[in-house]
Amino acid sequence: MSDHMLEDLSPAGRDLRAFTDELRPQHAVVRNDRGEYVLLRHADVRAAALEAMAASGSVDAVRILAFYMLNDADNGVQQAAERALTGLGTDDARRALTDLLDLGTLDAAKRARVVKALSGFDGPAVRETLGRHLEDPDPRVVDEAALGLARAREGVAVTYLLAILRRVEDPIRPRAREALEDLTSFTLPVTSY
Repeated sequence: MSDHMLEDLSPAGRDLRAFTDELRPQHAVVRNDRGEYVLLRHADVRAAALEAMAASGSVDAVRILAFYMLNDADNGVQQAAERALTGLGTDDARRALTDLLDLGTLDAAKRARVVKALSGFDGPAVRETLGRHLEDPDPRVVDEAALGLARAREGVAVTYLLAILRRVEDPIRPRAREALEDLTSFTLPVTSY
């Protein structure tokens, strides 16, 4: 992405949607030939709004952040909502996450995201919930539960982390390696199989 903002752009004679689509990958904001600023990345605004909401202490923040964490079409907004929710660090935020898991209605990808977010909290209830999700039928959920338990320094995670390390092409392998090193307090050699 360019740090330089394009200015004095004229869409005259061009399809406006195609023109903005062409600019969007390199520029979040441009200024048109009438001096108006045009926002090209709406997801950035949603992410910033969610972070501001969390910082404001709004009574609805937990509910809204949980919704966007699971339902926004943009992964960056989902991640921002997750960071903001875990950043709250409140019992209400933790309970909202455990309640979502206890409903039993989330698909596997959403369960994995909630388990990952829950890993940002501490306490016996968190460890118990993460431990239950080591038995989830979806490996993504199991992996996030194991990583969360490792973060909580629970030895039960070791077997699961080793299983992740055996999956050579798995993108979460570096996280598992780091978690295992932190948990066991020694550094593993980097090897390729």
